[in-house]
Amino acid sequence: MKPYEVFEYVSNIVKSEFETETLQKLDDEFYNNVFNIVSDNSDELAKYFLNLLSEQLVLLFAIRLTKVINGTESKLATKKERYVFHKYDEFRRALKMFVATLQQPSDIVRGSSKMLVLFNTQLDPFVDSELNSLGPFEKSDMAYIPEEDALVLSRYGIVDVLLGE
Repeated sequence: MKPYEVFEYVSNIVKSEFETETLQKLDDEFYNNVFNIVSDNSDELAKYFLNLLSEQLVLLFAIRLTKVINGTESKLATKKERYVFHKYDEFRRALKMFVATLQQPSDIVRGSSKMLVLFNTQLDPFVDSELNSLGPFEKSDMAYIPEEDALVLSRYGIVDVLLGE
């Protein structure tokens, strides 16, 4: 393919990605393949199109990331995209944890130790080990709960313990 044909091809993918709600299926080596086609050609025109392609590929990735952030399934993403999406999700969880520690209630009863947990699943209201009613909790909710309950729920995969008090 000639550099301008590659640019036109990628531009059409960007346009199509922009117009659809789901991710388009791209080959796992899509980004590498596009650069390889143009970078194999060393003339000035190819260098010009390489710069334009870089901008188009950044735009394409940004559109796809935005879709995933807004809840689109990422199974059609390339391996490299899924890696970045996973890192973004890790960052988002760490940020939630940080914000939760800032919002820690100051009136926690000091008689027992509490743990900050992240719920992995929805959980109906329950009575904790201190006979207090807790919940309901949605997936991705964070809460301080008694240590004993946190450890039991963690053992069954219902929560991830983020930090102890």
